Amino acid sequence: MGRRRATALKEKKRKKVNIKLVEREHAGKVVTPYRIIEGLIADVFTELVDARVAFAWNYSAPKEDGDGQVKMYAVKKGTDLDRNREFTPFDFVIIFSHDLWNMKLSDDEMVAAMHEALCHCAVVLDKNGDPQTDEMNLPVFRLRKPTVKTFPENVARFGLWRPEVNKLFERAKDFNDSKRPLLKGINDKPSAEPGKKFSEPAFGSNGHSNGHVPLPGQKELPIVKDTLPPAIKKRMTSTPAKAAAKKTAKPKAGAKKKK
Repeated sequence: MGRRRATALKEKKRKKVNIKLVEREHAGKVVTPYRIIEGLIADVFTELVDARVAFAWNYSAPKEDGDGQVKMYAVKKGTDLDRNREFTPFDFVIIFSHDLWNMKLSDDEMVAAMHEALCHCAVVLDKNGDPQTDEMNLPVFRLRKPTVKTFPENVARFGLWRPEVNKLFERAKDFNDSKRPLLKGINDKPSAEPGKKFSEPAFGSNGHSNGHVPLPGQKELPIVKDTLPPAIKKRMTSTPAKAAAKKTAKPKAGAKKKK
């Protein structure tokens, strides 16, 4: 009887809620994420001035995916129900990893990460190029895809063959503020020496727009000039004339003939 009673009195395990909306103000002050969002919209993303952007924390522990990357944030576009003013209204929700935000990002990197997240938020334009509105006279928004999707290995082999990759490279060269670097090491020139390593953030989307950052201690990607195996590389660089000359070449003195 004692065991049954103890089991009955034992509190049932409740499901943990990992994603929670953040209130705009705490103790009478605007919290940092909303302060950054509102500042960027006022100064940079002026087309989003009528957008209602909510912020949420993702409290789940960061986990690597199959490529050794972890999702830093996700951007969710509000549905028609989410946009109803009778409920908590929002056009977008930016969901950030609580651990990565508080343990990995500097102040400048917080602004850079939030800027990247807001880049996913866009206004739908009509045929005349004017902002489109719905039946409730609310602006219509959409999720914007990243401009560049590529791999370091592809760039190392073929260079900036994609126009959008070349455009990104040119934009990166334009940024030259050594006194206030936006991200650590962004002004450092990458080394092309064999054996040197670097890590790149990935661009991608899996349902929601998302950003990825390498986890601490993960294997970094080496700069590789040529990823072909030596045998294949030798076969590709060999010409018919070289192959014919090799067959007709006289054996060296003292060399044994193969039976």
